[in-house]
Amino acid sequence: MKFIEDNIQQVDKLFLYCTAFVFKKIHELITKIASPNSNHHFDLNLLIQKGHIQSHPLLTFMESYLNEYSSNLEIQHVVSTIGEKQIFRKIEEIDKHTSEVMLLVNDVLAQFACFYDGRKKGKDIIFSLSGAKRWKILFRDSLLAKMNSHLVLSLIDSSLDLSQKQKWLELGAGVGGTTFDLINYSYKKKCLETYYYSDIHETFWNLFIRDLKNNYNFPCENIKFLKLNIDDIPCCKQFDTIFATNVIHCASNIISCLNIIKEKLLVTNGSMVIAETIRTAKYKNIFLEIIYHYVEDYSSLPIHVNTKERGLYNHSEWLNIINQTNFKLINNIQLNSCNAVYLLK
Repeated sequence: MKFIEDNIQQVDKLFLYCTAFVFKKIHELITKIASPNSNHHFDLNLLIQKGHIQSHPLLTFMESYLNEYSSNLEIQHVVSTIGEKQIFRKIEEIDKHTSEVMLLVNDVLAQFACFYDGRKKGKDIIFSLSGAKRWKILFRDSLLAKMNSHLVLSLIDSSLDLSQKQKWLELGAGVGGTTFDLINYSYKKKCLETYYYSDIHETFWNLFIRDLKNNYNFPCENIKFLKLNIDDIPCCKQFDTIFATNVIHCASNIISCLNIIKEKLLVTNGSMVIAETIRTAKYKNIFLEIIYHYVEDYSSLPIHVNTKERGLYNHSEWLNIINQTNFKLINNIQLNSCNAVYLLK
């Protein structure tokens, strides 16, 4: 927990400055598309009528973002007293990687006009070349990603019995944001039999395994790829522990998905570690929220818990979801700003 304790105040500062930075960008963007004289109290219904249907969820989110933080005294103090470039420099001073992520946010917002009128799909914007380069930074290199990984490792250290060799499965491993830390940890503990890296397709796996071979001294024969969609889980009841970082919220039915994971994938008395970026009362995680609201057909996804806003859930909502599953909650750790991890059996 030392890394977490040493950096928790820095994370709070990051959220403050990142939120102020994005508030300025969204306010500027909405002013342009609404009318030359508009302020943050824009006519959402009018904008929705004019915009392509794919833009409606993101417009709704941006309205709630502006309304929420226009009355936040701490955010408005930063917005009114510090220029955009100065805010960006403060972010950069705290964490260079996070400043790169803010450039990603800036770039995808800059393309909103093409998204708004239907010329571009959200996935084309989010997964653009410049976005792909920064994707790894967001989920693997940024201070927020490292905090998430250390939370997972802290939970494992305090709660899992690793006296026997383990078969581990990581769901939706993506760019390997948690993967490298988990593999490194398992080799130090000498507890791993096989590590299964899973994703919906092999694109991220090919990048991950190349990075692993070039930069890490791990025997790759114990690391295998498993093509797996969390909405279509096969019966493969062999894993001692399953890890899921920022992926379970993507399931079309979270409660059903968790029950199927327990039934089809975990051995008897197996464990599942869920790590999720959460929405807090103080700050939204703008990086993930904007990504989710840009995704094509996002407006058609079922909403199981939070009907007011799509995207991330808060800590209480996750506890409510878990309590409705066949899992038993063994332990959980929540950070005040952004992340929470849950150990289930």
